[in-house]
Amino acid sequence: GVALPLSSPTVARNLPEPLGVVTHGLFVRDLSGDLLVGPVSLDLPPGTLTILTGATPAGRYALACALTGRLPLDRLRARGTVIVGGLSAPPSIRNATTLAQSWRVPGATTTIERRQLSLAWAATRHTGVVCLCPGLSGLTGADRLALLAAAAELRDRGVTMVVTAAGHDLTDAESTLADATINLDEHRW
Repeated sequence: GVALPLSSPTVARNLPEPLGVVTHGLFVRDLSGDLLVGPVSLDLPPGTLTILTGATPAGRYALACALTGRLPLDRLRARGTVIVGGLSAPPSIRNATTLAQSWRVPGATTTIERRQLSLAWAATRHTGVVCLCPGLSGLTGADRLALLAAAAELRDRGVTMVVTAAGHDLTDAESTLADATINLDEHRW
């Protein structure tokens, strides 16, 4: 694995202000009108680690993009409300959040390495919310625990962490590291 630079002086000096994330009736559709996720209403308190399970890979990605103000408008449309630290305009939300996407990490040779490096990059962004997507999907055993432990370390430093996962089969050890687990297939209003 790759060690995360979470204890570096730069990260320690520039800790973000904890920010909460609230959504009301949020749903995301593709351009053909197919529902990818939602409607979802969430209340993620500041400085917590939440694992979002369920939905399809496209649905989890769409939600991660919406939560961070990074919805690709050439492919997706959202309705509903997203509020991050009292901010609701997408440009303001983008400045307060980081979307850590492991497929954008060059040079890493394994899935866990890409995920860890994307989380390490997110730690240097000094934002109050980090959404890791894909998160646990495609990982097994010790790699899942290592990634969640790194996310928990960021949470313990004041970052509100959101980690996506495909299944609903979290182990007790994984669930213990998170403050909440939300099944998107059941958490709709």
